[in-house]
Amino acid sequence: MDDARILVVDDDESIRRVFKINLEEEGYTVETAVSGDEALSKIKNSYFNLVFLDVKLGDIEGTDLLKMIDEMRPKMRKIIVTGYPSLENAIQALNRGADGYLLKPVKIEKLLKVLKEQLEKQREESEFDEKKMSSYLEDRVNELELMKRYYRPIGESRSE
Repeated sequence: MDDARILVVDDDESIRRVFKINLEEEGYTVETAVSGDEALSKIKNSYFNLVFLDVKLGDIEGTDLLKMIDEMRPKMRKIIVTGYPSLENAIQALNRGADGYLLKPVKIEKLLKVLKEQLEKQREESEFDEKKMSSYLEDRVNELELMKRYYRPIGESRSE
């Protein structure tokens, strides 16, 4: 899934730049946002497979933004990235829809590993949803075929 679209939300320019350069070198399309407002605007107007989200942003707490993102795009994978780890932050992040939690400074190997794992989970969930829908449609078609055999339209006489 190298064609995945990634959003990096962090108020620290050096972190945004390092993430962007390294992820683009791996073949991903990467956009960045400096604030929660900018992130929400980009998410509203574009599709992203995954967002890396800082906990401490200038305009909003990352955990609050996480909840908004989860409501807008529940299938988007969401990874919290923080330099201020705490059990409370981790629990709050998971309760608000985070799929992962990384501590700064993030080693690029760890970043890529988590990214690939999350994209694989997203792909598996998508395949499961497609199979579920396909199975539902097949069952529904079979049901309708069965109904056609045993029920006649109103006004039509039964000829046997």
